[in-house]
Amino acid sequence: MAQAPTDALTTSIGACISRAREVINETWQPLMQATHLGADTEEETRLLQQQLDWQLQTASESLLILLEMLGAPRAAERFTARWDDASGKMSLALDAGDMDYVSCPRFEMLSATFESLVPEATQAVTLRAKQDIVREALECTPKIVKASNKTPNSETDLHTIIHKHMEATFVGYLRKTAIATSPKYYIPDGAFPNLELAIEWKYLRNKDDLKRAIDEIKTDINSYGQSRLYTRFFGVFYQINSSICTPRELKLAFGNPTPSWDMILVTAP
Repeated sequence: MAQAPTDALTTSIGACISRAREVINETWQPLMQATHLGADTEEETRLLQQQLDWQLQTASESLLILLEMLGAPRAAERFTARWDDASGKMSLALDAGDMDYVSCPRFEMLSATFESLVPEATQAVTLRAKQDIVREALECTPKIVKASNKTPNSETDLHTIIHKHMEATFVGYLRKTAIATSPKYYIPDGAFPNLELAIEWKYLRNKDDLKRAIDEIKTDINSYGQSRLYTRFFGVFYQINSSICTPRELKLAFGNPTPSWDMILVTAP
């Protein structure tokens, strides 16, 4: 299945964090102007308020994009509800006890929400990048098989070769582990619990094997999707020749699977 470049999501989230931080920092300008310079006329006050409202809206949109990239729709809904509730309130409010201080409830909510997301966003970027390193290794399965000087004749043979390589290459790889989902548990072909990543390999000798493998992965998508400890899954289809399946056929077979699944098609050397 066609995939975006390895670093695409990492770059996008990083850029979104930078953009949101930049816009939020820019929002300080009218606040500082109101605090230290004040507004001498109603027109100046109106223009200052208008500038602040525009920057707050721009910053909130950047924050919602970041929440979407992090796969946090509920957090986005909560933020939107709070934001809409605060939109009817004055953006600027002079502190009655200190005329040199200007409070802005919407800015404070926006800033606090953003700062709470930065660690999560950074962690998501780091985790995704490490998962993508494993993905690149799996795309090299034919090279791994060739280097083993063995020809796998079954899925079990393929597992033996790949397990040996993964255990020697990656810290944290397990060939035997369980994915617990209430009230059942499932055992993937391989996993990285520390990376929240599980892997399934399928050995294809013909079209019948392909159909069976696709059905099995579709079952896994439904089963593994209930796990809270694993967030990403790779389905590796190893075909003995290129006539069994094409990337387009594999993509069409799954339609639009959950974003947590990557399908990887490789052909024997």
